Amino acid sequence: MPRLLVMGVGGAGCNAVDNMVRSKLIGVDFIVANTDAQALGLTICKRRVQLGRTVSGSLGAGAKIEVGARAAEEALDEIRAILSDYDMVFITAGMGGGTGTGAAPVIAAASREMGLLTVAVVTTPFAFEGMRRATSARQGLISLEPVVDTLLVIPNQNLFFVSDRHTSFMAAFAKVDEVLYSAVRAVSDLLVSPGMVNLDFADVRIVMKDAGKAMIGTGEGSGNERAINAAKAAVGNPLFDRSSIKGAQSLLINISGGRDLTLFEADEVVSVIQNEVGGDCFTVFGALLDETLNGTIRVSVVAAGLDKKPVKVEAPITAEQATPEASPEAGKAPAEEADLLEAGPPDEGFLSEAHAHETADNLFFTPEPEPLPPPPQKPGRPIPGPGPWRGSPSVALSSLFGRGINLIKGAKDAMKPLDGGGKDSSEDDRSPVLVGFDFGTAWTAVVSNRGHKKLIRTVVGYPKDVINAKLMGAPFLIGEKAYEMRSYVDLRHPLSEGVLREYVERDVETARHFVNHVIKSLFPRPESRICVMVGVPARASEGSKIAILRLFKDFVDEVQVISEPFLVAYGQGKLIKSLIVDIGAGTVDVCALRGAMPGQSSQITVNIGGNFIDQQLMVNILKEYPDVLMNAEIAGGIKERFSFVGESADLVMADLRSGGRPVSYNVTDAIRCACEMLLPPIVDGIKRLIGSLSPEEQAVMLNNIVLSGGGSRIKGIDRYIVDKMRGYGEVSVSCVPDPEYAVAAGALKLAQDLPPKEWSKLGGVSAF
Repeated sequence: MPRLLVMGVGGAGCNAVDNMVRSKLIGVDFIVANTDAQALGLTICKRRVQLGRTVSGSLGAGAKIEVGARAAEEALDEIRAILSDYDMVFITAGMGGGTGTGAAPVIAAASREMGLLTVAVVTTPFAFEGMRRATSARQGLISLEPVVDTLLVIPNQNLFFVSDRHTSFMAAFAKVDEVLYSAVRAVSDLLVSPGMVNLDFADVRIVMKDAGKAMIGTGEGSGNERAINAAKAAVGNPLFDRSSIKGAQSLLINISGGRDLTLFEADEVVSVIQNEVGGDCFTVFGALLDETLNGTIRVSVVAAGLDKKPVKVEAPITAEQATPEASPEAGKAPAEEADLLEAGPPDEGFLSEAHAHETADNLFFTPEPEPLPPPPQKPGRPIPGPGPWRGSPSVALSSLFGRGINLIKGAKDAMKPLDGGGKDSSEDDRSPVLVGFDFGTAWTAVVSNRGHKKLIRTVVGYPKDVINAKLMGAPFLIGEKAYEMRSYVDLRHPLSEGVLREYVERDVETARHFVNHVIKSLFPRPESRICVMVGVPARASEGSKIAILRLFKDFVDEVQVISEPFLVAYGQGKLIKSLIVDIGAGTVDVCALRGAMPGQSSQITVNIGGNFIDQQLMVNILKEYPDVLMNAEIAGGIKERFSFVGESADLVMADLRSGGRPVSYNVTDAIRCACEMLLPPIVDGIKRLIGSLSPEEQAVMLNNIVLSGGGSRIKGIDRYIVDKMRGYGEVSVSCVPDPEYAVAAGALKLAQDLPPKEWSKLGGVSAF
């Protein structure tokens, strides 16, 4: 099966790829490349290439095309090694800045020289961004067109055609991102999805190889003439610098529908599109079965070979010329409402200024809840549905949970055992073991009412071969033992950014081995009834919570999952008028406590954590001392011992190996810079949440910011936050004692305060 890669270059390209990563498109890999190390570290895409460590000092290209080009050339060996695994690459970038404009042609040329089918999807600036950026964009397009097979150009100015005075920046730019998504999906679906008429890669190559300029459109239709309506909607896309596919030399048509899609409808779609072209052109089409489209037809068309002449950047239209009445989208409600952001001065990566794809903004997300089946009804034991807790456990708890704790619909059915049966404690009178469990990305903290207090590395080691297996003496190793054997075993971390990816079989297997080992080693007596409260990130989706519930149900009697910052507040007695900032390895949670269970609007998850410091510290040290032996584990050890921000009276000296011998190196600046790169998105998260509160709440909560998690041990972090919040009023920041155990301790306290009968009533299916 051919392998497809989407590569975002520069600020705009990275933002576009981040949005595609969120879409969870199958059959495609993603990677981002940028000269700005800080912006690169804040993307949600896991695979990253740092451009221009030497050329630009990892600080961006400064809107200079030549710097962007040289930065890409510096990293070309690494880029070629990545590209060698693929058959087709989509390169997305913004023209007009430095990195995207300069680096994209260099990367595209390397890709095409290696024989990859190379497609570029790029944007050009708004008119209000000035002639300088327009000229830079023109230069970028002239350099890019000869080194790609297919080029799709989207002028940002054309967004006026699909917008009115009420359309937000976010809604408008979502339409631009949809073009990249549609282009990739039009190809990937035909190659990897089950279809009634599938294509092979040779068909795609025929259409898009040496095709020059292209455009893509997607449309849907329903009713009696759904095929014709879908085809007509697909062939006209007002975002491109030409709104017609007339004269196209080749067509790639993707028709998707339910089981009611007919042969005659497929013929109608192809006929409408070919008639629009107005001449004889090479056409390939595929038909996909999509059960969700019953009654509807979706058509995507890639029209290639539109213009073999040098690319021109047309004079941009004005807002007055592009009236909503002239637009096919006129009268429609905007796809997404959002506040209009203030446009700052143009800078590198124009999407980060006008797009509202601010680097920090990209870190905040609200996952869509995953649909779950309805709960089965067991005779004699009704399944509790949505609503408040029944009964009155205590005045304090009743008040706290007064808004009600909703049980996830279908949780019982969704928690069918993965292998074997879970435990049923509905009529179990055994004395319970109550456990607070902070299942973290890097470390797991466990405390219990039996005196247990353990901090365990969240890692499992598996043998690489039969020799490893013999040395290990076990099928796998857990925690510190696995870490000590890291040179000889395959280390796996079960969680990604604080959540279990249940759709990744390897992660589930690793998590099961880890949890089973921890529970059995700490609580070996089978007569003990085990009730576990597990912390999860503040904005974890319902699907992520269900994954944790399913995981624990096979090893304990009762399990509930609860927001981590809430557990910190519960354990510290900070349930009213406090702002909790829980800094973990994978994520940072910011939560406003108002005396009740926090809702989604009171919590923010920042998609960055302490692991980012490890990666950045490694880069910083290698930049200063290129000959030392350095990896993420070594960097992590330095971070845990010496992390600080601000000024330090003492030098930080680390013993590192170079040329086979230990040498003491000054890493003071390296560790400070790495730690300080983590903090701006955290401060932005605090400001964002504070801004959503009433003026009275703002003043009180700014005086009660509470830090927890391993990241709160960074020396000077409290002073840094106070300094960066100047202008917001009086600010007070404190750190909880024993911060690594704050979530687990709060979970245990809540478990102890909850009457035993409430555990049975909830049946272990609560997630709040």
